[in-house]
Amino acid sequence: MARPYFVKLLQKIENDNRLPYGKSSVFMRPEEELIELDCSQYENILKSTEEEPKSTDFSEEF
Repeated sequence: MARPYFVKLLQKIENDNRLPYGKSSVFMRPEEELIELDCSQYENILKSTEEEPKSTDFSEEF
């Protein structure tokens, strides 16, 4: 599984003094939201795409 590999990778990064990362690293929080958190907005988008006729981009050879 990926978890043991990922844990070892993070430990190597945190212990490498040449890198600017460590256990005390702080990440900057974005000033504005990068994604819409209001689920009703996604429901509206889904409804509008369902109403559009669906077309295929496949050529005749498929």
